[in-house]
Amino acid sequence: QVLYARGLVPFHAGQFEQAFELFDQAVAADGEDALALYYRGLAQARRGATEAAVADLRAALQIEPRLPNASLDLGVALFDLGQFADARRSLEVAHGRGESPATAAFFLGLCAYRLGEHDAAGTWFAEAADDPSLRQSALYYAGLARLRAGDTPGAQGLLRQSADAAPDTEIGRLAARFAASPG
Repeated sequence: QVLYARGLVPFHAGQFEQAFELFDQAVAADGEDALALYYRGLAQARRGATEAAVADLRAALQIEPRLPNASLDLGVALFDLGQFADARRSLEVAHGRGESPATAAFFLGLCAYRLGEHDAAGTWFAEAADDPSLRQSALYYAGLARLRAGDTPGAQGLLRQSADAAPDTEIGRLAARFAASPG
């Protein structure tokens, strides 16, 4: 527990190598410490070792199935690996438990979009758009989903909303360009 606690300081300071080393030592000392596994998994993800992160997050959830935010973080890591169906299952658990529901909804929308389920993607993005910090991105991807579904007018409306939310950002400029195109 001391090693795990010591790892939190560099983790929250963005020093993921140092944090990983301390969490790794904590796991070596007690392989049943769900929090040490969870944070080692998060540190792994921040270091770009996504497959190792998934293994640690799964192990943490096996020990403590209701570990807060672990299902969400596992879903995001699986999404990053392109394992969209597996990511969706984990994200649905997170959403159902109320683990950052807007973020879970956003990633569920991304999974549905990548799986070609455009109507489902739109539903998830609409929920995510209620969160001001996700609104512009959610509207953008909802617009792309409408484009893929063949609904150009609906797509253009969503993309205009995304562009208007923050026109001077990269996503705002992309949204404006897509909204202005005839289809």
